[in-house]
Amino acid sequence: MALAFAPRERCPVCAQPAPGARVCGRCLREPPAFERGVALADYDELTRPLIEALKFHDTPGLAPWLAAHLC
Repeated sequence: MALAFAPRERCPVCAQPAPGARVCGRCLREPPAFERGVALADYDELTRPLIEALKFHDTPGLAPWLAAHLC
C-alpha cells in the first residue's frame, strides 16, 4: 500500500473532507478556536503508525519529512 495524500476537497477550516472544499457544517455551527487546518493525508491504518512513531516512540527524524509535506 502507498500513502494516499489527502484529496483537495476539504474544509478550509478543519481540513475534514468537504464537497466543493467549502466550510463544513460542523465548522459553520461551532467555529473552532483555530483559523485553518491542514491535512497531509487521512488518518488511517497507514498514517497512524507514522504519527504515533513521531509522538510516542522518539522518532523526531520523521518531523522534517512530515513538515515538508504539510507546507
